Amino acid sequence: MSNTEAHLSLVAVAPSYWGLGYGAAVLRYAEQSLAAIGYKRARLHVLRDNSRARKLYERCGWTFLGDGEPHDEGPQVVYEKRLWLGRPREVGDDQRRRRHSSR
Repeated sequence: MSNTEAHLSLVAVAPSYWGLGYGAAVLRYAEQSLAAIGYKRARLHVLRDNSRARKLYERCGWTFLGDGEPHDEGPQVVYEKRLWLGRPREVGDDQRRRRHSSR
């Protein structure tokens, strides 16, 4: 990891708040905060079987990179996102941008 790449760790939302947008809001806040202090990219690890979190990361524009380091709770995978300064990005922005650029 370089001095322009951040690592997010222990991103979690209590199950009683799942599906209410808090996970996306936490990610958006972290991304904007990291970009504001000069980070260009961020990475995170998530348990391979945590499909709910993985879907959230992908909806929020994170890119799957591959397998991560072994973990006591099970195999992990790694995601990365390029960070941007500017307006806060909404969930699905990256998917909408890709759809429009393919036209």
